[in-house]
Amino acid sequence: MKEKYAWVDQVNQIIGAIGEIEQYALELTPILAGQSIEHGEKRLFYLGEGQCLSYPCSLLNEQIVKFIELLINQAASRGGEGTVWDAFFRNIVNGKPLPHIQEQATQLGVDTTCTFLPMIVNHSLAVTPPVVQIIESYFERKVFKGMVDDSGYYLIPLQELSLDPQDQEAQEELGRGLGELLVEEGIDGVRMAFMPSVSAVEEWGSSFQTGQLTLHAGKVFHEDQNVYFSWNMTLELLLSEISKERAVLFIKDIVGTNSLKSLNHELFLTVQVLLEENLNVSETARKLYIHRNTLLYRIEKFKQETGRDIRNGQDAYMVYLALMLCKGFHTN
Repeated sequence: MKEKYAWVDQVNQIIGAIGEIEQYALELTPILAGQSIEHGEKRLFYLGEGQCLSYPCSLLNEQIVKFIELLINQAASRGGEGTVWDAFFRNIVNGKPLPHIQEQATQLGVDTTCTFLPMIVNHSLAVTPPVVQIIESYFERKVFKGMVDDSGYYLIPLQELSLDPQDQEAQEELGRGLGELLVEEGIDGVRMAFMPSVSAVEEWGSSFQTGQLTLHAGKVFHEDQNVYFSWNMTLELLLSEISKERAVLFIKDIVGTNSLKSLNHELFLTVQVLLEENLNVSETARKLYIHRNTLLYRIEKFKQETGRDIRNGQDAYMVYLALMLCKGFHTN
């Protein structure tokens, strides 16, 4: 802590007083790093992350107060986990109530009338300067960001990038493009989640919480992918809440204990395409590049082993759910 706020010693020498770094009481009015309030006989200068610098009010005048606030803002602008934006995003992500969130966002320079596309980037390198610079450059340096633990939280102003907030197809193209760029730059293993656009500041917190769930569900059910869009993962988000024990019971109930070996990638693909083609066998065979009779043989064989006829819509969906759970929980 002493090294992090080493500049405080310089302030103490200049104003001839010794400031104390202490916890900022949660019941006090929320303020941003670099701002200050009077509390009893002290003036508290908020440093971020629940820390404040306090001086007796009797030792300060208006000029000294402004000077200290300026120094704190300059220290925050140099980056690191103590920046104003990082503290702001940490509170949002952790679900901490922010009664004046719109006012705080405005003070941080956000046009709260904009519609934003929320994004989370998760990786051990996600908060390092090289990755952050690539992301900022990709979005023409128009994003607002905060770094919390091993994740970067971003708000992408859609109108400033000439994107329609309702055009999720264009947003998906934008997201996949960033994923491809990071891979090209040799940054492997990065996972990103995009959530539906938000226009109200009050929606940011719940949107980022959905993003965290989307990252988890994406890693569970689509480990081979690195970019996820929550609007395409309704089923995965639901299934990710199921315990492994309950998943195994469901799978056994659908296909029977003796037929678990029937669940494989080939069957998963067959059922998936069959559902996509509205149970049309001929179209499914064409999409799978197999003869129609071959597909019918697969379907009949599976029916004999499990009693489930995937030409029937209900059976097809039940088997598909079982296959999704197998995939997600790596259940043999």
